[in-house]
Amino acid sequence: MIRRYATSSKEAIRLLEEDHAALEQLLKNAKVDQKDISYQPIQASKAYGGYDEGYGSNQNRDMASQIVVVESNQASAVGNVAQNAVTYFQSRGAEFTTNAMEFFYSKLEGLQKELAVMAVQDARAQAEALVGKNLGNLMALVAPQFSVTPESSAT
Repeated sequence: MIRRYATSSKEAIRLLEEDHAALEQLLKNAKVDQKDISYQPIQASKAYGGYDEGYGSNQNRDMASQIVVVESNQASAVGNVAQNAVTYFQSRGAEFTTNAMEFFYSKLEGLQKELAVMAVQDARAQAEALVGKNLGNLMALVAPQFSVTPESSAT
């Protein structure tokens, strides 16, 4: 999430839009495709009290924030950008926070078939080790059941 404080909502939103461009450039430099970036609606509100350099203490000001979602196959690149973005945006006067990264396997169907073959081979090897001899031809097979957590289930 990127958050900006300013003397007006209009100014906070303008600064937030500049931050979008900066974040997109960081991700582009890391070879993350722009189509992998999405933005949730901007949240704007009054922020009361507290202390912020440049505004002094107990100043009423406006705040704008927005959640940025990056879904990419470039997990390492996104992780590196997220790690360095906190300091980068802080130097620009913005707050940047990240949530825990989520990972999901996008080629599950092919993996399920491969795992089923491996499971049958392993079961056969264990059975042969148990009886101490070759079992011969397979007579019947009950398809294995898979339980898979759906994509992006933690959100």
